[in-house]
Amino acid sequence: MKKLVIIGLLVLGLMVALTGTASAAKETFSVVCSESGPVVLEIVETTNDNWSVARVVDNGTHFIPFAISGTVTMDGTVVETFSQTKNGHQNQEPKETCTFEQTFTEDGHTFVVEGQAEVIRRPK
Repeated sequence: MKKLVIIGLLVLGLMVALTGTASAAKETFSVVCSESGPVVLEIVETTNDNWSVARVVDNGTHFIPFAISGTVTMDGTVVETFSQTKNGHQNQEPKETCTFEQTFTEDGHTFVVEGQAEVIRRPK
């Protein structure tokens, strides 16, 4: 089940990378944010449970995550929930909330990962 959460986190950012190996492979995903609207983000996986910064593909704005939460369902049944908050960024501005949803199939099962991330927006 941890693998599913990792896949879900990479969908958002997946702004949090929980992988144990370094990788230069960039993941892209779509989110809808309270101020920026729908955007496509790009993230590079990191090591040691580091929180990764996501970059808006169209304009280079950086989103620095400080909280993420959501659920993973398999064939319509909730199989995992996740919630994580990082210390240190909550008092910075400007903040916005981004929501995400990703559906994928693995081993004949349909998974849906959905949730939200709280981020600090920084211009390019």
